Amino acid sequence: MLHPETGYLFPTLSDIVKLEAIEITDYATGEVSSFEVPKSHWEGVLGALSPSEQDLTAKKMEVFGRLKLDATDKPAVVVVLYRMPGNVGEFSTGSDGRSAFHNYYRGGNSKQLELALKKAYSESQRLNPETHEPEADPTPN
Repeated sequence: MLHPETGYLFPTLSDIVKLEAIEITDYATGEVSSFEVPKSHWEGVLGALSPSEQDLTAKKMEVFGRLKLDATDKPAVVVVLYRMPGNVGEFSTGSDGRSAFHNYYRGGNSKQLELALKKAYSESQRLNPETHEPEADPTPN
């Protein structure tokens, strides 16, 4: 049973100034990319993380990327994204990279999130093709 009253409340879309996707891993291709999420995709990306509930029993999970969210009159928020079995999403939040590993939330839909990020990346490349090069996979073969 989901308890959304304990979930993470993202800023409203009108309060968001910038949303960045950082080191997002595409497991189908092995490519890792970082890009600014176009405004037209903010709702799809953040909506795939909601509703959520606080997860007090989080275990070691595989990170597949981060989001950095800048909002009006608020400190930046780092959202660490985790790969989970099935469609259930898992993420953690904090005001910097280190504190983002302390506040865990479960919810949303991980498949929808991956699809929303792929669409956002494609749109970002279309809008700014010269600024978006996939990064090499840092793990050796």
